[in-house]
Amino acid sequence: MTGPSIDTPVVLYSPLRYWIAILVCVLFGLSMLVYGSSEHRGLMIATGAACLLFAGLFWLGVRTKLSGGGPALARDGEFLFGGELRRPLPVAATTFEIQPDNEGSWIVVLRSGDATIRLAAGGWRIEGERFFTKAVAERVLLDLGLAPQTRP
Repeated sequence: MTGPSIDTPVVLYSPLRYWIAILVCVLFGLSMLVYGSSEHRGLMIATGAACLLFAGLFWLGVRTKLSGGGPALARDGEFLFGGELRRPLPVAATTFEIQPDNEGSWIVVLRSGDATIRLAAGGWRIEGERFFTKAVAERVLLDLGLAPQTRP
């Protein structure tokens, strides 16, 4: 892999959402620990410690996204690669579909051969766009050379 193609868009990670989630969890955990310690309440202390543990585990899970560890999705020649994929996918054999999820939002579903990859685009961004909406996602996926999934 030589890097993203210049004439195709590159989907990047937007670390702000991840940092906000970590910060809120750490502040909540610390406040529970301090208050629980001052009032001698074991359950509050345990809740604060659990919240801090969750924040640490969450940070471990997203640390590459926080440090700008490469693109989420990009095209390199005839392959689609990025931090969201375990292995590069051939662009010519990959289709996409944007589906609603169970939480009122949407996901991107990539299909390549017998592989189906579901991607949540909540932490993605694209240069020149303020928000990563469904319409932006569809345009970007088409610009990457992926074909929309056709329903039988």
